[in-house]
Amino acid sequence: MRIKFFNKILCLFLLFFSQLTISQTLPFSMQLSITPANFNLVDVIVNKNLSGTPRIVELTMSERGRLIVLEGEIAWDEKRNGNFKSMYSFRTNPFKSRLKLSNNEINNYTDIKIESDDSNDDLLDKQRDVGKLKGSYRFVFNVYDGVNGELLDNASEVKDICNPSENIIVDLPVSEETYSIGSVSASWKIDECVSEYNILAKKKIQGGASSIEDIIESGETVIDHTLEITDAIRQSGSVNIILDDFIESNFWQNNDEIVLLITALNPQSVGTTEILADPIKFYIGTPKINPSGNLTLVDKAQAFYDKLINGEITFDMIKSITDENGNAISFADFKALITELGNHPDQVISIYFNEN
Repeated sequence: MRIKFFNKILCLFLLFFSQLTISQTLPFSMQLSITPANFNLVDVIVNKNLSGTPRIVELTMSERGRLIVLEGEIAWDEKRNGNFKSMYSFRTNPFKSRLKLSNNEINNYTDIKIESDDSNDDLLDKQRDVGKLKGSYRFVFNVYDGVNGELLDNASEVKDICNPSENIIVDLPVSEETYSIGSVSASWKIDECVSEYNILAKKKIQGGASSIEDIIESGETVIDHTLEITDAIRQSGSVNIILDDFIESNFWQNNDEIVLLITALNPQSVGTTEILADPIKFYIGTPKINPSGNLTLVDKAQAFYDKLINGEITFDMIKSITDENGNAISFADFKALITELGNHPDQVISIYFNEN
């Protein structure tokens, strides 16, 4: 009987000793979790600290009761180009670690007090002026031994937030303009949140009504294409395409009435999931000068040619000359191109000239 009792005591002692040894040999670790549903920095902007906010951050620690010091920082990269700037940072007094710790416990508990903190008021004001989360937000936490100051562990996480524009502003084609077959340009600035656009073009059926609504409802589909935003398009900042290249069926012809619909698909958005451009109605035929004074593509080509001829634009002002594939062309080829432009301005598909 005594032997069995002794064996039980020995087993309990060995179990306790093994757990104590493991806890002493395993390094202190910490994991970070950002709660997407509560990811809202408005309170951070107002209070300029984490203690008064909803539960955004949760830290999971490997030990309970160890004396530690916690440092934290929230940084903002508005353009999502890797240029993070600190919005708010803090450092606590030493306190005993716990297995779970959230941001709203910091400075609210008697044993977890902020020793020092710092906020970038200019950046916080800018975030407040923006009025919504936009860009990348980086959360960084470091935990130190509360006795000797040794760094025990660190954790960080970056959250990318997109809030798309309310609509798409299409520069080309222009409403009620007439365009030649093969030269119907479409252009609009891209939204940084958008990953792809859907391009839908319909033409009026023979004998059908000419209103935009009727053409959308009963017109023949000419284009139904999803345009993925590549890195090259994103770097340029805008979409510049020839719509004729995306025609799949029911090719348009002279005297056709066309309605163009562009929709932004935004799978990573917060809130809005779809953005629409106003429908644009245009015509297929021989371009004419718009009596309202807006320049057609032919007018723009002619104006560009005239500036070259009269010296308003000199060759020294032109930094680079490339073809449609981005390949450099020689001055001789450029002169031949200018001659062709002067003789046939109506054959120009698209023209872009940036004055610096």
